[in-house]
Amino acid sequence: MMEFNPSKCQVLWVTLQQKPVNSSYTIHGKILNTVDTAKYLGVSIDTKLKFNDHFSAITKKVCATHAFLSRNINTSNRQIRAAAYTSYIRPTVQYASTAWDLHTHKRI
Repeated sequence: MMEFNPSKCQVLWVTLQQKPVNSSYTIHGKILNTVDTAKYLGVSIDTKLKFNDHFSAITKKVCATHAFLSRNINTSNRQIRAAAYTSYIRPTVQYASTAWDLHTHKRI
C-alpha cells in the first residue's frame, strides 16, 4: 500500500565519453533529475566512477570523529584509546574500501 515517490529518484550517467547522449527519463509523468554524483549504499559515485567525493566525505567524518575522541578520551589509558579507534574510526575508513581501491598515494 506504499505510494511510489518519483521525486526521490535520480538519474546518474556513468560514461567516459566527452559528450554523452543525454535524454530525460520520466516516471509517473514526472521528469527525473540528472545528477553528477549519487550515494548508493553509503558510497558516493560520480559519472566517471571516481570516488573523490566519497574520499572527501569519509575524510571529513573520520577527522571529526578523531577530534571528538581526542578531546574526550585524551587522558585515558592506551587500551581505551585503541578500543575507541577500532570501534569508531577504523570501520568508517574500511567500509567499501575494496570498491574504491587505495592504489594512489593521495587516496592512501
